[in-house]
Amino acid sequence: MSKHKVTVLTLALLAAALALLVTAPQSGQTSGQNKPDLGQIFDKRDVMVPMRDGVRLHTEIYTPKNSTEPLPFIFERTPYGLSDDERGFTGKFGSYQELIPEGYIFVFQDIRGRYGSEGRFVMLRDPRDKRDPKAIDESTDTYDTIDWLLANVPNHNGRVERRLPPELRPRVLGLDGDLENELPLQL
Repeated sequence: MSKHKVTVLTLALLAAALALLVTAPQSGQTSGQNKPDLGQIFDKRDVMVPMRDGVRLHTEIYTPKNSTEPLPFIFERTPYGLSDDERGFTGKFGSYQELIPEGYIFVFQDIRGRYGSEGRFVMLRDPRDKRDPKAIDESTDTYDTIDWLLANVPNHNGRVERRLPPELRPRVLGLDGDLENELPLQL
């Protein structure tokens, strides 16, 4: 078999495996009972967060209604869309059920060029040219969003926990160990 055919076959198998993961229920999802009423718990804001090159990224911000102290953010960016339910709340909360009572500001964002976000989606974008202040890549979009959140969302404590969607966690890529896939950030 030619090298090209092996590459195409490998990519097709990876795409099929990823499609199965994307359509499978996320861990922590329940059948409808035992789900908290998110409208009673959170105030939701839909915003378009500006990036350094002028592109705006669709972002949903969920702030607990009864917060009495500054809270940390949990921040997830996704290429798969936010899949709002009939009340307008994202299905992404299925992965975070156990964290809701602990008091976080949840932030979910469509990456550049996907679903509600502007710009052009590039599967494997090259790292930015650091000499160009308008150059972008995934890290600049993440940085710009966190910078915007810290300046525009009240009642936070300055801590941001960046989470990968379950379907993109390193376990899927075959890495060993019990990785939490969290990156606590402070600016």
